[in-house]
Amino acid sequence: MVAGPRIAPGVVGSLPDPLVDHGAHSSHLGTGERKERPLQHPYQPDQEDRTRVRVHVDEERCQGHGRCYATAPEVFIPDELGNGREAGDGTVPEELEGKTRLAVANCPEQAISIEETI
Repeated sequence: MVAGPRIAPGVVGSLPDPLVDHGAHSSHLGTGERKERPLQHPYQPDQEDRTRVRVHVDEERCQGHGRCYATAPEVFIPDELGNGREAGDGTVPEELEGKTRLAVANCPEQAISIEETI
C-alpha cells in the first residue's frame, strides 16, 4: 500500500474554499457566496487548426471483406465488385473519426491508410 500525504486532523476543514468570496483580504470573511468560475483551457483550436483526416483504400490489397463500409458507411462505399472504396475524396468529418479508425483497425488486409494533416 502506498502512503499518501499526511494531513493533520482538522486542517482540511479549516482551509478556505477557493470558490467562496472571502473579500479583498484574507482577514475579511466577505459575503460567503460561492462564485462560479468558467472552465478554461489554455488552448482552444480554431476549425482551421483542427487536424484533417483522410483515408485511402489500397485497391491491390483490398479483398472485399466489407468491414470498412459496414462499420463506417458514411466514409467507405463498396465498388461494383464489393471491394471497399473511400467515399468522395476520402476526407473524414470530425464526428466520424472514431468510426473510421475502428473500420481501419478491423480491415483484415490492412488495406486502409490514414493521413492526418493540419
